[in-house]
Amino acid sequence: MICQEETGQAMWNRFVDKRTKREYSNYIFARAEFYSNCFTMDKSMDKWMHEMESLLRQLIHYGKRVRDDDYEETLLGHVTRTHRDAVRQF
Repeated sequence: MICQEETGQAMWNRFVDKRTKREYSNYIFARAEFYSNCFTMDKSMDKWMHEMESLLRQLIHYGKRVRDDDYEETLLGHVTRTHRDAVRQF
């Protein structure tokens, strides 16, 4: 526990280490979800787009920027099996 440290500096260092590791693990999880969230026909396109935007906002929250062209490629890559004609237009 953080409060069991003897000095204020030790408490602060423990807090920073714990917080950083948690933030990083949350970022890794959000990134994995973002890049693996493929569209399937059992979801509506609106719901899926909302999920992708939510995952993008999570990545931005963790300080990771996704460029527009990378976001576009990711979205198009996730719909290749269900909307092949739409992907060919790009």
